[in-house]
Amino acid sequence: ETNGYISITRQACRDRQGNLIVGISNGSALPPSNLIVDSVAPTLFNFTLDINSNALILTFSEPVQGALLVTTGLQLQSNKNKTLTPAAASLVLTGGTPSPIVSNIISVTLLLSDINTLKQNPKLGTSVTTTYLSFPAGTAKDTNNNNITAVTADNAIQATVVIADTVNPSLVSFQLTMPSTTPPVYLLLTFSETVNASSLNIGGITLTNQTMGGLLYSLMTSQAVPAYSTVVNVTLSSADLRAIRSLPPLGQTVSTTYVSLANGAIRDMASLPLQATGSPIQASAVTADLIPPTLSTYTYDKNLGLLVLTFSESIQASSFSPVPITLNSSSTGAGQSLCPRTPLTKTSASL
Repeated sequence: ETNGYISITRQACRDRQGNLIVGISNGSALPPSNLIVDSVAPTLFNFTLDINSNALILTFSEPVQGALLVTTGLQLQSNKNKTLTPAAASLVLTGGTPSPIVSNIISVTLLLSDINTLKQNPKLGTSVTTTYLSFPAGTAKDTNNNNITAVTADNAIQATVVIADTVNPSLVSFQLTMPSTTPPVYLLLTFSETVNASSLNIGGITLTNQTMGGLLYSLMTSQAVPAYSTVVNVTLSSADLRAIRSLPPLGQTVSTTYVSLANGAIRDMASLPLQATGSPIQASAVTADLIPPTLSTYTYDKNLGLLVLTFSESIQASSFSPVPITLNSSSTGAGQSLCPRTPLTKTSASL
């Protein structure tokens, strides 16, 4: 199919005698006598990794169709030759959005999940010396649908520029959770980007029951599970848990559980300190049982010498001790003691 025609004005050129060329108007444009179509595969010239903007900027040898770029074919790796470097780190993108234009420069907006996975590995994408790119043929196409020349993982292209992260992390949400019916209780902190849990200052975490004023408690002896992640798991110590339970209604419901983190309480993978929020953040979920049980009713059978106690919730039978229980003839504790002469003993696990 002919897709190239030429038109020319008389002023385009002259012969040796000075005669102007015969013009060819647009309506009578001349078809080519021989059309040699583009069969040259495009290549990648260079690329930039912009951690700050979550972007991968690709520069090609000729215009390519951005809408046809297959982002899942792109692999970032820490070394030029992945085979010869067994310890090399790598990340195959799981997605991304290329700019839908025809150009020799295509910008790919990376998925936040891929950026955070990248940040979790300090050996990858931190500078041009740890940033290489490989991909298979067909990852991109030029305007004539010629597949791009593959760049293998054994001969990856090094980044020209790596723009480091300059954005401070922030706290996005948190949960107070107790997966089983008994402690430990966990404080799950979710951040805007991957952070280094080992850098967490436990004393910089303060729980409160409302946004302003109210009850306040700063953690003291709890510990975070070391990890590079957007979610930091803090295991509440027994001392911190007892202190929180002694401050009802703090930590008992979503509406009475807030947290604030001090500036610099944790750092991201670029060692940038946390940027504290202006006011405490409300819990997204509270599944930890921090409400103490209460005695609802009881039955005292003098004939059988049996005391049946009914509580507001299930309790651990193994934790029950009858020693602190006293029966009196008055609600004030005065009057005749109704306790038998022999001490009370637990006779059933059904409490």
